Amino acid sequence: MSIKQLVIGALLFSGLALNVQAGPWHYIKTHKELLASDGIVIGAIFADAGSSVYCQRNNPIGCYETNGLLGAHPNAGPTLALGSGIAGGMVLGNHLIWHFAPEKSDRHIIWFLTIPIAIEEGFTVKNNINVAH
Repeated sequence: MSIKQLVIGALLFSGLALNVQAGPWHYIKTHKELLASDGIVIGAIFADAGSSVYCQRNNPIGCYETNGLLGAHPNAGPTLALGSGIAGGMVLGNHLIWHFAPEKSDRHIIWFLTIPIAIEEGFTVKNNINVAH
């Protein structure tokens, strides 16, 4: 049996083990705020990554990456891979805060992480687009 078959089997088995009432719609109904925060974080980070790739392709002389991990002129792959890692880390952090908050009202702390990232990435995307043109 290949690894691919084992992964597919595990995913199918885990899907069968879900209770109908505890399915995806129940999770969506009870975690709207968390999912909204995840969507904002993922959208903002990938907007930055996409605008960086766009800028590099349209104005390679005027546009350079300021993240020291990527170098001045990275390809799309490393840029999107780093964005995926950052977004995944932020989503993981939000979920850990949400699920292990001592009080329900403490769950709102996820916005203290989400809002600054969304604002900063908005300015970064605007700058990348302006430099690309």
